Amino acid sequence: LPEWVITYDLKKKGWQYTVLRTMRKYDLIHANMELPIFAMMSGKPYIAQSIGDDLRELAFKKSVKGFLLQRAYKKSDAFVFSWPPHKPFVKKLGLKNSEYIPWAWDTSKFSKTKKKNTHDKVLQIFHPLAQNWEMKGNDKFLKAFVKLCKEKENIFLYFVDWGKDSSKARSMLASPEVKERIEIIPCLLY
Repeated sequence: LPEWVITYDLKKKGWQYTVLRTMRKYDLIHANMELPIFAMMSGKPYIAQSIGDDLRELAFKKSVKGFLLQRAYKKSDAFVFSWPPHKPFVKKLGLKNSEYIPWAWDTSKFSKTKKKNTHDKVLQIFHPLAQNWEMKGNDKFLKAFVKLCKEKENIFLYFVDWGKDSSKARSMLASPEVKERIEIIPCLLY
């Protein structure tokens, strides 16, 4: 990565302090997922953006993180949400500073994929969800798909590779009898 791209490692102890110190160096922060909490603590102006379950689930959990995320959304200079189904959650939180901005898709990255399975009647499954097993439980779906591959031949999975558990998901799908029945698609959002 270029030196201007700053990353942090969630596995390293103290990553939260690294994020907070880095945020304090900037004039304006655009934060999503749990990072609006740190943006709020930075003392800098910030835009909070929901990209999925952070608004639907995490902000409504009865936990310190849920409380802090709600507070960060309310104190943000602007709150942006990108999915129409989020509007009721925005209303429930009473966010007066909200703005709906739909995702902008770069369709130049879209392409037809070649189906690897040549059966006439193939059950094709598209699995675009972020691999966040604790929050979404999609490890259960992948386990069921692996089991189904042992019982059926006419199934195929298009798997979008993203989320904090994506490497575990790829490992789960790596066995020879499963590997030939999937196509791993890189995430187009980033």
